Amino acid sequence: KFATSAHEAFYALFVDVVTRFHDGSIFSDFASESMTVSAMGYPSWWLEEVGYFGPKAANGVAVTGTLVLGVVTVAALAVGLGFWLGRRTSTVKSKGYVVVK
Repeated sequence: KFATSAHEAFYALFVDVVTRFHDGSIFSDFASESMTVSAMGYPSWWLEEVGYFGPKAANGVAVTGTLVLGVVTVAALAVGLGFWLGRRTSTVKSKGYVVVK
């Protein structure tokens, strides 16, 4: 009985959400003679803030994918060099398995 009522409530919610929000519009005032339709979307200030229209210049410098790729590459090379130098200068020279008796 609980599962049936939960399913019916979920289905009613699903139908309501799909009816109100679809095709990039928000529909409301279902009880009136004509529904109100408004465009769905983010405000322009938000789109500008998150860089939807392109990279945002910060003090005249735009952060691009090339810059990010360069920083990640330098970091990866630094980690690799550190690992190589650490292995090279390590005092423990164990090779293979040791049999424990």
